[in-house]
Amino acid sequence: DNKTQQYNKAFDIMLQKRFRNSYIDNIALDSADRVISIKAISANKYRKTTSTLYLEFTSNKTNIIIVDENKKIKEALRHINANISSR
Repeated sequence: DNKTQQYNKAFDIMLQKRFRNSYIDNIALDSADRVISIKAISANKYRKTTSTLYLEFTSNKTNIIIVDENKKIKEALRHINANISSR
């Protein structure tokens, strides 16, 4: 049985939409903030899309954030409000 599991959460759908058939353009580490950014480019015959995946490693507030080419947040694994955020 070769069935693949389907994920239907908003984060999973956005991750697939923005990063499927993409290649990694750049990986950077901001050690002061404990954040890794992975910039990926997806291109087809109609358009080129740039997305960045931010992996935040901050104690118990670890998160993954998907950002578009305009630095607009498209989705996050964990939604953190201002009361919880340390920034």
